[in-house]
Amino acid sequence: MSSIPTKCQPVADELAAAQELAADLQAEYKATANGPEKSRIFALLKSVRSRIAVLRAQLNECLNPPPPLPDLVPVTVSVSRHADGKALDAAVLVTNRGEGVAQGPFKIALGVEFISSYDQDPPLRAYREATFNVPASVTIPPGTNFTSDSMKNIPILRRPGSSMPATFDYDALVDVDNQVRENVENNNYIKVRDHRS
Repeated sequence: MSSIPTKCQPVADELAAAQELAADLQAEYKATANGPEKSRIFALLKSVRSRIAVLRAQLNECLNPPPPLPDLVPVTVSVSRHADGKALDAAVLVTNRGEGVAQGPFKIALGVEFISSYDQDPPLRAYREATFNVPASVTIPPGTNFTSDSMKNIPILRRPGSSMPATFDYDALVDVDNQVRENVENNNYIKVRDHRS
């Protein structure tokens, strides 16, 4: 082979030696009469051919390494409170911690559970969820952030006279359907608790 990179040369040398051994064993096998010796040579030849297949795959991977993979991680939930204090909007901030570019399409899910203060009897609870489609036109280079669309008008429910802060639990999941092949696949979820007065 021509132009073998230095890092791949040991595999290329081992492959060449294994191919030479296989050729010698093949010639010896043809020249040997039937019997135990021929069976032994055949077993050796089979083993060497198996090793050649492994070495070819290793050399191919060394010469043509797969592209680096992204790693999409939800960092936080970005919250924007309405001026009237009765509602808010929430979006998911995602970062690409991998070495490869993340490319749409993929989905981001956001669940928001509002839990009113426990001085209210019974406490008010409300749950909303949304799924945001990230289109194929979106690319997230390594080390950069992406913010999802917002879930709009999440109500801050209060009974008259309540003064305790409202509590929100946010659950965010990036790449819901595993559409993006990532370097790490088990860090796509985040849970955030937020208190709003």
